[in-house]
Amino acid sequence: MAEPFFIVLNKEGDFDGVTPMTQTRDAFTVSGQRYYRLSLSGPAGVIDSTIFGLFSDASPKMVGLAGSSFNPQTVAQILSSDPSNTMREEIDLTPVVQHVVMFPGDRLALRTMEGGRAQVVLSVNELNEADNVQYALGARPFAQTRRLRFIRETGIPFAPNLNGSPWQPTFVFNPLSSLLITQGNNVGPIPASELCLYPRHQGCYVSVRYSGNGSNAGKLHIVDAETRQSRIVQANLTAVRWSKAQFVSHDDMIAFEAAPDVAGSKLVADVEVVRVFPGDRLRGRYEGDV
Repeated sequence: MAEPFFIVLNKEGDFDGVTPMTQTRDAFTVSGQRYYRLSLSGPAGVIDSTIFGLFSDASPKMVGLAGSSFNPQTVAQILSSDPSNTMREEIDLTPVVQHVVMFPGDRLALRTMEGGRAQVVLSVNELNEADNVQYALGARPFAQTRRLRFIRETGIPFAPNLNGSPWQPTFVFNPLSSLLITQGNNVGPIPASELCLYPRHQGCYVSVRYSGNGSNAGKLHIVDAETRQSRIVQANLTAVRWSKAQFVSHDDMIAFEAAPDVAGSKLVADVEVVRVFPGDRLRGRYEGDV
């Protein structure tokens, strides 16, 4: 990996995170061939994939970022080149240096909330093949939490109907809320595979919350798919109270039980799930002597 370029951006006022920064390398004050400084005024917030013309649009880059405060509203985002500006990653922009990878065509959005002068410092390297492999080996996949929402517009209760046909809901993703949403009045046990959306050999942790049920306490059932035997793993779930996390194996089912506080009013069940890798689950049982 070649030596990095250091770029210091000093701005009168905050970076807005949306306005393209069209400056080129000629606008900077340069020291030692790799230290670039620029003072800005007016709207500014998005740096294109060439990083002010210093790099190729087609090259992947390792970018170090640091800001001038610990304000949690001050962030940096990696935006993809697709028309919807998909955000790959967001990090808090603090005085502590943090590193992110930019794919070819990605842009860097800066949003500060300092209320006055703001400073952002970048260190940028192009990644060659060996650099990319080394980074990839240290950046392992992580388990993403998923949230699903079941909506009853007319307040029909959730009923476990433990011996009925499995309920296989159809979800629609809402990109604004990042929720998978389903509407309908189905009853019955839901296979874990309809919720976890992971490979069939992996189970998941599940937590459930009802809203609209007021003082009518809800329940969460875990159901064995083969025998349909079940157990209430948590009761007394009053409105907007999350259940304790429960482990659901890949062939298990869960069932809701809750009624609206006011007859006919909206009733909602929210579910959060995260995958559990087989080794992690058994390791947890071993360490907990269960």
